[in-house]
Amino acid sequence: MTYHQLVEQLRAKLALIVHFSHHSNMREGGVFPQDLLDAIANSREWPLSCCLVWPTHMMSLPGSVGVILRPRSFESIVAVRSTDAGSLTWQDKSEGSLGSPLTIDTFNESFQVAPDDYNEWRVKDSEAIGIYFENPPQVKKRRHPVSEEGLDFGDLIAAEPISIDEIHTAFPSLPILTRHAGRLIATNVPGKVVYP
Repeated sequence: MTYHQLVEQLRAKLALIVHFSHHSNMREGGVFPQDLLDAIANSREWPLSCCLVWPTHMMSLPGSVGVILRPRSFESIVAVRSTDAGSLTWQDKSEGSLGSPLTIDTFNESFQVAPDDYNEWRVKDSEAIGIYFENPPQVKKRRHPVSEEGLDFGDLIAAEPISIDEIHTAFPSLPILTRHAGRLIATNVPGKVVYP
């Protein structure tokens, strides 16, 4: 598979590579929207764990809101898997993943996801080109102070509901997409059917 073929296949399937604001706290300071703003600012440097989503997917995703990434080259795709690949960056900056190299076969397998699961694409050297959310968006992560009987136990990072307006406010300069009736639509350009 070449970079040109990758771009063509993504377009043909209306598929987006999305790094989600994870429902769980995956790193220090990883609360919404700062976690996504950090990913946007560092998308050329950081390897990011993503999901490949498309308008008719039935996956149980690890987040509700994410940044859409466009790989800058074929080498931007570190590994892909049709389930969670357990990807991480080791202290020496090397990559660990149960994923496989991107090929036509592994690309197609990314669309064959078991019920209650999601695929994983590990991506580096990419450009942030938009925001994606599952409709309706379900949760975001916020820092909540924890105290009892006057004792302060610090902060707990927990999920809470999020509105579409909050997503628009957090990312005013990016196209914001969701899926509806088998299509991708831009919610900040009402009625427009789009594909980046």
